[in-house]
Amino acid sequence: MNYKRRISKGFWVWGQFDSVTSADIIKQQQEINNTLKGPKFDLHLTLSGPLIEPDDTHKKRLSELSNLFAPVKINLDGVGMTDEFFQSLFLNIKENSNLLDLKTKIDDVFQLDNKNYFPHISLYYGNAKKDLKIESIRNIKQTNEIILDKISLVSVDETIQSWKVIKSFSLFEGNQ
Repeated sequence: MNYKRRISKGFWVWGQFDSVTSADIIKQQQEINNTLKGPKFDLHLTLSGPLIEPDDTHKKRLSELSNLFAPVKINLDGVGMTDEFFQSLFLNIKENSNLLDLKTKIDDVFQLDNKNYFPHISLYYGNAKKDLKIESIRNIKQTNEIILDKISLVSVDETIQSWKVIKSFSLFEGNQ
């Protein structure tokens, strides 16, 4: 993968999931983090960022955008891992046009040009050895689908392992 320099402090837009389809994954994420001693963070799919300082106009545009999109079905494709701290252990995602369209519209709102998109749902952040990660996922119950039903503006400071949701916007159910 071709990575650009990582920015560790700023604002990102996350996709977050409905409670029904994400319950098993959240439980598994918590068990993995307890075993591997990773930081606690909300289950999410990073859609866009980083932003230095979004203003009220950006929040208004995200709110308007959320009314244009229905919840997005995300198909999962097994577990992946890398040696990167913030991409250590994750669920692979099968890209689909609804997800990519939502991401493109968000990038347009923030005037970001993010061509290298790697959609995934992190289960663990950290530097655990590969064999420990493999052992921690042995009992993962494979979930095939999860529903992204909101977009959230999130303040991130990876240097102190802080992730704070500033504002969430539900995707509009009536657009299905």
